[in-house]
Amino acid sequence: MSGGSLLNKGLPYDYEVEYLESSGTQYINTMVAPTLDTEIQCVVIPISNNVNVLNTDLQNSFGIHITNWAIGSWACYFGNKGYIPSQFVSKFKHNIPQSVVLNYQKVTIDGVEYSIDATYMSGTTMYMFKDTWTESKDNTRICSLKIKQNNIIVRDFIPVRKGTTGYMYDKVSGTLFGNAGTGNFILGQDV
Repeated sequence: MSGGSLLNKGLPYDYEVEYLESSGTQYINTMVAPTLDTEIQCVVIPISNNVNVLNTDLQNSFGIHITNWAIGSWACYFGNKGYIPSQFVSKFKHNIPQSVVLNYQKVTIDGVEYSIDATYMSGTTMYMFKDTWTESKDNTRICSLKIKQNNIIVRDFIPVRKGTTGYMYDKVSGTLFGNAGTGNFILGQDV
């Protein structure tokens, strides 16, 4: 196993990896539903013009996306507010890790804030990697993802592997979250 070290013999995985990558058929159910008090903090590596970081089952409900119909700009939805400003186009960089924070008041991309004003929230559980609206086969790399509710971290996901299978490990619950779709996640290098 080159490039990695066993993190802790008591943990349910072998190695932490740089990222998990979905080819479009793999996704993870976070088992958390969004509310107006939800905040998402993530580091992602966009590798195509259609990238799905997080979605719910309802269109325009909640999500972080990169879309080709907006000329490769970020599209962040919080309740009824879709946020696709032209300034996001310059923030979109292929194959470079980018930090995104989304809550009902603002979207922050690599430290630059943009205001939003969400007034309601709907949807059931949030899914990592999955385009629940169009079922498109997009791919993305997620390096980390935190979900806060009422200013409390309820999920703190890091990408890991057990053998050659990729998972998101939640440091809050101590649980491995596996692929709910088909195929296998592509794994980043061991860290």
